[in-house]
Parts: sequence; C-alpha cells; structure tokens
Amino acid sequence: MCNSISLFSFEGLKFQIRMRRLVGICLILLLGLHQHVWSQEEGAVALEDLIRQAIRNNYAIINAERQVQQAQYGVSAARANRFPQLTFEAQADHYMDLPVSVLPGELVGEPGTDLQVVMGTAYNSNAGIKANQLLFSRAYLTGVEQAKLNKSLMEIQAIKTQEDVIYQTASLYYQYEISLENLSSLESNLTRLVELEKVSQLMLDQGVAIKTELDRIRIDVTNLKAMILQQSTIVDYQKKLLKLLIGWEDSKELMLKKLPLSNPDKALPLGYEAGVLTDIKLLETQLALQHASEKGIKASRIPVLSAFGQFSYDAKRRELNFFNPNYRWNSISVVGLRLSMPLFDGGNKRAQIKQQQLAQSQTLTQIDYTTKQLQTEYQHANNQINNSILMLEVQKENALLAHHVYDQTKLQYKEGITDLTDLLSAETALRDSELTYYQSYLNYKLAQLDLWKTQGNLKDQLIGSMD
Repeated sequence: MCNSISLFSFEGLKFQIRMRRLVGICLILLLGLHQHVWSQEEGAVALEDLIRQAIRNNYAIINAERQVQQAQYGVSAARANRFPQLTFEAQADHYMDLPVSVLPGELVGEPGTDLQVVMGTAYNSNAGIKANQLLFSRAYLTGVEQAKLNKSLMEIQAIKTQEDVIYQTASLYYQYEISLENLSSLESNLTRLVELEKVSQLMLDQGVAIKTELDRIRIDVTNLKAMILQQSTIVDYQKKLLKLLIGWEDSKELMLKKLPLSNPDKALPLGYEAGVLTDIKLLETQLALQHASEKGIKASRIPVLSAFGQFSYDAKRRELNFFNPNYRWNSISVVGLRLSMPLFDGGNKRAQIKQQQLAQSQTLTQIDYTTKQLQTEYQHANNQINNSILMLEVQKENALLAHHVYDQTKLQYKEGITDLTDLLSAETALRDSELTYYQSYLNYKLAQLDLWKTQGNLKDQLIGSMD
C-alpha cells in the first residue's frame, strides 16, 4: 500500500514537471511568434509612407522640381540685365596686303586724277573694356514679369505632377492589396477543393461515389491552380510597378501594411470650388503669362535708353614687335548715351500681338470648358462613391450568404443528401461572391480617390500637410 502511494506520488511529480516544461515551451513559442508578427508589422510600409517615398524619389516629381529651379534661374537671368554689362575685347591683325585708299590728285598738284595710296601698317592690335548700362527699357520690366509668371507656372505644374503621382500611388496600392485578397481567396478555394478531392477519393474507395465525380473535382482543382498562377503574376507585376513609381530599388524587399477592409465612411466631404483646383490654377497662370507676352511685344516698340563707355589701347607696327618698350600703345576712351527706337518692322509686331490675343482667347475657352468638365467629374465621383457604398454592402451580405450555403451544401454532400453538382456550384458561387466583394471594395476606394481629387484635397486626405 505504501509502495503504491509512493509510486503514485512519483508519477504525479513527473507529470507536473512535464506539464511545466510544456507550458514554458508554449510561452516561449507564443512570445517568439508575437515578436515575429510585431517585427513584421514594424517593418511594413503604410500607404502614407509610400506616398512620402514617392514624393521624394519619383522621377516625374524630381524632373518637375528641376523645371522649377530652371525657371528660377530664368528670373535671375532676366533681372541681370539691369546691372552693368562689361566686356573685355582683344584683337591682333596681320595684313598680308595693306588696304589701298584713293585720294584726289589735287593733294599733290595733279587735279582731275586719282591717287592710290597704301595706308596703314601690317601689324595692328587693340585691347580694351566696353561697358553698357541700361537706363530705361519697358521690355526689361515685362521680361522680368514673364520670367516670374513662368516660374509660377512651373511651380503649379510641379504641384499637379505631385498630385498625379499621389493618386497613382494610392490607386496602385489599393489594386495590389485587393489582388492579394483575390489571391488569398483563390488559395482558400483551392484548399477546400483539395479537401473535397480527398473526401471524394475516400468515398470512391468505399464504393459510394463514382470516378466521374472525382475527375470533375480534379478538373476544377487544375483550373483553380491556373487562376492562382495568373493572379500571382498580376500581384508580382503590380508590386514592381509600385516600386518603380515610388523610386524603390527592385532588388530591395518591400513589405506593405495590409489594407484594412473596414466599413465605408458614409459621411462624405461635400463641396466643390473650381478656383482651388490645380488644373484651373494652371490655366489661369498660363493666361497671365500670355498677357505678359503681349505686353512684352508692345513694350518692344518703346525706345530703349542706355549708357555706354569704352576704354582701350591700340598699337600699329610695321613689324611684329607689339611689346617693344620703345614703341608706345595709344589709349582710347569714350562715353555716351544710346537711344534705340524701332520705326518700321513690316507689321511683324502687329502680327505677334494678334497671335497672343488669339492664344488668350483659346485659354479662356479652355478655362470655361475645364471648369464645366471638372464640375461634371465631381458629380460623377460623388454618385460613383454612393453607388459603390451601396454595392459594397450588398456584396458583403452576398458573400456571407454564399459561405453559409457552401457550408450547408458541403455537409449535405458528406451525408449523401445532395450531389456533387450542387456542391461545385456552391463552391463556384462562393468564389465569385468573394471576388466580387473585393472588386466592389476596390471600386469604393478608387471612387473615394476620384472624389478627393475633384475636390482638390487628395493630398490632405491621404497624408495631411507636409513640411
């Protein structure tokens, strides 16, 4: 009796030790799994970070910023004309044959005759500095104005390029994440079909099923594998496009945060104001630039007043000895005012002015058309997002119902109540309903992007203001 009690106590103690070890191992595994998931989530890139990455590294944005810098240098170049323009010039001439001048014979007492005289020296050289200072020019003022407007145009174009890249990045991210959901859905369907294949094989072995039913399942399995392969190709291609868009190295791994399939936000931001849209600002600045160009052409008719000066040395030698200290260099200096005024250009300026006026009329027409077009796009986006929300709710309920029907049909098939045709139909309906739901969610997110874009607050909605 005592030996039995001692043995029972010893076995109980061994059992407790094993359980403690097992619990410890489980805790370690759970902690490790939690750390692994946390580290994956920590290294994943959210949509906001993708957009910031694109703004920093996208090729189109970089080129747009360079165009702004070029326009700024254009302003500096236009303003530089108000400063004195200094030029150094030097020249050395060697006459192989000296020029001949014709003088009247009266100079040497031979009236009525011409006297040909060789004048000058074989070697001539001069060096000096010329200065020119603009005093008054209306064309200079309009030129600076045009350069500033061109810079503003490039800045607005850079903003538009950034908005386009933000839209493309968000759109491609949503498409990629929904493609992943589609791939996951197809893989889940494949798992169910493979399980059904095993069940049918077991039923065939037991003589309660026919081989034709098993073959039908295998055909569906093969078709589904092909769909998964095609969907995997789409996912890989979309990810490569996303890397290219944000300036991410193709060889570097890009982990993205999973898109939460949350309920749609029914409180939509309302309001439309064409004046805040980049497309309208771009056209209005273009119109101002065209008007400034017209003013510049008209200003070219106004006289230009400038001051000039020159200080130089020259030397004339019979032999090549410019630096001989026995012969001096002669200095020349002059200062003065220069007034330049066009008198007749054959109608060139008038034709250029008419061209600019017609261009302004075209831009005004384009502004009117673009305003109405953007208004139409806003109304369409508003209707589209409302329809997408309704469709998303319907497809979500339909997917849940299809899942319930499949579970019931599968149970009935195992019990022999229904046949394989009904089960495969239920499986196809479940797959289609899931894929349709994901497509509806993608349509909702894209409609949301369109609405924000037509309201001019796409960037603020996605990432807020950036320094």
